[in-house]
Amino acid sequence: MSRKSQLGAVACAAALCLSLAACGGSSSTLSRSQLVAKANAICNTAVNEGRTIPVPQDLVTNAAAAAAYFDKVTPIVDKETADLGALKPDSSAAADWNAFVSVRKSTDQTIDTIKQKADAHDRSGIALLRSLAGPATQLRNTALRLGAANCAK
Repeated sequence: MSRKSQLGAVACAAALCLSLAACGGSSSTLSRSQLVAKANAICNTAVNEGRTIPVPQDLVTNAAAAAAYFDKVTPIVDKETADLGALKPDSSAAADWNAFVSVRKSTDQTIDTIKQKADAHDRSGIALLRSLAGPATQLRNTALRLGAANCAK
């Protein structure tokens, strides 16, 4: 290969790398509408999976029933939060998205603690379970402000 051909190949390779980097940079963040569409799909999947798990009538009085329930629910919630956390908003949606994800992570930590307490037959988890009403409302409100109605369910 001649020197001129080598320089041409290097220039083409450099141009390809730059164009791929530029594409990667622009597609790594999502507009509000793209973010909401992806978030709604993630939340819809989790809601549908969660609906297949019956809530025990004696959830707050039967530690074994609570443990079995949260052992099934927690992985769905954790996966949903991880999938949502992987989405990157552009600047137009960042403030609302960050508020939503922050509340979501805080709520998930409480659910994880409830699961641990239920598994250990620790009745103090019942108080935590009852305390989720406020954070659930806050989560719903942040999801609605973002426009992610499926995440407000």
